[in-house]
Amino acid sequence: LATALAERLYSASAMVQIDPEPVQVLPYREIDLPSVAPNYEMFMKSQEQILRGSVLVSRVAARLRSEAGPDGGGFAVEADKLDRRLWLRRIENTQIFELGYVAPDPDVAARVANIYAEEYLKLHFDNRQQTREKAKQQLEAELRALEENVRNSDRELVTYAQAHGI
Repeated sequence: LATALAERLYSASAMVQIDPEPVQVLPYREIDLPSVAPNYEMFMKSQEQILRGSVLVSRVAARLRSEAGPDGGGFAVEADKLDRRLWLRRIENTQIFELGYVAPDPDVAARVANIYAEEYLKLHFDNRQQTREKAKQQLEAELRALEENVRNSDRELVTYAQAHGI
């Protein structure tokens, strides 16, 4: 009787492969991320924390609410239950994480699991873009400083040449 009356729950999952790779700012030069270079396992644990983190859950919830539309359909209800229904598992000895969701509707479970994976990939891409932008800004600042040094050296050279009649 209890089994017949129990709510049916469906689980769906998506797999994400996470490759630690250096950030390429210039076409001929790569910049190693500090978290990747010293320890691969530390990098993977960091990615796991990002996958479990509130930033990603918030992004998934926001997307579910936006897809729910004005009537606040099933996705809006799921957005409030993410903490309890999302699950994550790293497949042993691989670079793959399985991201999953449990819901009373199999289509909703599948859609949320896919959104979870998509939002992680977008977050990862956004973070890499920010890293590239910071590196670009740093290189531009260094370039401006070098250009200023060249201008100062040119002025000093002209001054020296004029003072010594060269």
